[in-house]
Amino acid sequence: MFLVLRFYPGSENSELNNFVFNNIHKVLPVSSILIIAAYIPNNHFKKYLRHPMLIGLTIWATTHLLINTQYNQDIFFFAMIAFNIYMIIGIETRDRFNLKASKCSWKNDLAVVALGLIGHVSLIKLHYFLSGVSLS
Repeated sequence: MFLVLRFYPGSENSELNNFVFNNIHKVLPVSSILIIAAYIPNNHFKKYLRHPMLIGLTIWATTHLLINTQYNQDIFFFAMIAFNIYMIIGIETRDRFNLKASKCSWKNDLAVVALGLIGHVSLIKLHYFLSGVSLS
């Protein structure tokens, strides 16, 4: 059985519950930016994090795991987190000596942030149509 800390109204962790529900929307744009960073070449996100998509998906899955209350969704998000961590460790083990220095551009970083925020806003607007879950 999974040990999951549940956040729901009226729980004994009401301060933690309020903190999570009121601040979860501040973390998700970071996830969108990191996912976009994997597709735009020569940016600082990719240079320093090396696996921005896997890290972004891990952040996305963790935030959704904290706010969902159904066990079938828990299994999906736990599997997503475990797979991403496994892939990061595997890729780092394979490529630890194959480091390439690339010239990064701040212009590409601005493009990553702008496209990530645009993508995040569009995902918020289309969340109900994509997942069937209303955010209001």
